[in-house]
Amino acid sequence: MDKAIDITAPLVSLIVITYNSSKYIIETLESVKQQTYKNIELIISDDCSSDNTVELCEGWLDSNLGYFEDVKMLVADSNIGISGNCNKGIFNSNGEWLKIMAGDDILHKDCIDVNIEFIRHNPKTRILISQYQVFNQVLHPSNFLSVRPNEDLVPFFNMNVAEQYTFMISKTPSLVIGLFIQKSALGEINGFDNRFRNIDDVPLLINLLKHKLRFDFMPIITVFYRINLESMSHQKSEFYKKLIKDAFKVYLLLRRPYLSSEYKIHNDLYFVSEYLNTYLLRYINFSFGQKVARLIMQLSPVQHRLRKKIRQKITAI
Repeated sequence: MDKAIDITAPLVSLIVITYNSSKYIIETLESVKQQTYKNIELIISDDCSSDNTVELCEGWLDSNLGYFEDVKMLVADSNIGISGNCNKGIFNSNGEWLKIMAGDDILHKDCIDVNIEFIRHNPKTRILISQYQVFNQVLHPSNFLSVRPNEDLVPFFNMNVAEQYTFMISKTPSLVIGLFIQKSALGEINGFDNRFRNIDDVPLLINLLKHKLRFDFMPIITVFYRINLESMSHQKSEFYKKLIKDAFKVYLLLRRPYLSSEYKIHNDLYFVSEYLNTYLLRYINFSFGQKVARLIMQLSPVQHRLRKKIRQKITAI
């Protein structure tokens, strides 16, 4: 089909990261096809799926080649993890700007368009964060949950880069789903950190800010982020154990050395409670494990300070 491409519009590489994504990948790709912005390079990077994700993607691409400036299907010979899979897509991209998404996320039809429009009006921006709508399983307003980042995080985007870095290592807000980034900015940090196979977001954001790459904010929903409330028991799974291990490694290497003593104690207690909960108590009694975890976190000076603030507000009423 004919693509009405504005020759002044920069090429955007839209990178879809897949691993056993067969249930939702076609819905994801359809949302990519429906983008109102047309100068798009579509890259699907698969991490050695054991289901029919690759076959579904190849069939869909064969039928929809004309919608994109270029398409690439990258398939790993062995599992390289989330961070490695993201890097595979990035290093094979040609776009000036990148949008990375999971194989079950859904883009708003104007996602790329509104990001590029913001960039045109804010030429100093190299990293842009927009909002995403969390929903449960099926994309329908009745299944909508929270919008993130919410208004509580707006002050973060008004900070300078040093303040954003300090905030990020202590609070680690979830921002990657709404990320739109200049490829050269990712090049400055050599992409995602391969030391952490199963956690891509926090190390990336910390490394970007450490290299003085500031985040700007656009309060527009551009992505619909799928969760499955019925499968929250995934915390008992082997993958969740790997996730906790990587989170602890991120904490030790990228966060703990730079935290205040208060937040060090708070996070130390958090990981003690998570390890007990995940490796021991959940196999004895799930609810008992949760109770022990909550009791441990009550020792946190951060939690104590928050409880004190709440008591003061109640007293003032």
